[in-house]
Amino acid sequence: MPQLLLFRNDEQDFDQKAVEKAFARIGVLELVDVSLAGAIFAGDFTAEGDEVIVELKDDLQSIAVSDSGPAGVRFVFELQKVMPEPLRLIDQSYNFDTLVSEHSTMDSLMQAMPS
Repeated sequence: MPQLLLFRNDEQDFDQKAVEKAFARIGVLELVDVSLAGAIFAGDFTAEGDEVIVELKDDLQSIAVSDSGPAGVRFVFELQKVMPEPLRLIDQSYNFDTLVSEHSTMDSLMQAMPS
C-alpha cells in the first residue's frame, strides 16, 4: 500500500512540539528521535487491527504515514481532529490530493482515496 503524506494546507512548517502533543493525544506509541532517517521523530500507531509507522519529517514540511491501510487512514482522520490547521493528504504517487477536514467520517476519507 502506498505511503501517505500530510502537509499543512497553509504551506507553513509544522510546529514540532504541537505535533508531538497531537501524536500523544491520539495514541502514537514509542515516539523516538530518528534524525538519521530523515525524520525528527517517529512512532507506531495501531488501529483497526493494523499498525503504521508515522513520522514528522526533518524539514517540518510533512508527516509521513507508512501505508494507506486501515490504521493509516484512522491516524490521518484522528490527527486532523486534534490539529488546528487543515491538513492536505496525498499519496506518494500523487494519485490523489484531498483536504482531510472536508471529510466528516473515516469512510468518506477512505472513499476519496483510490483503491
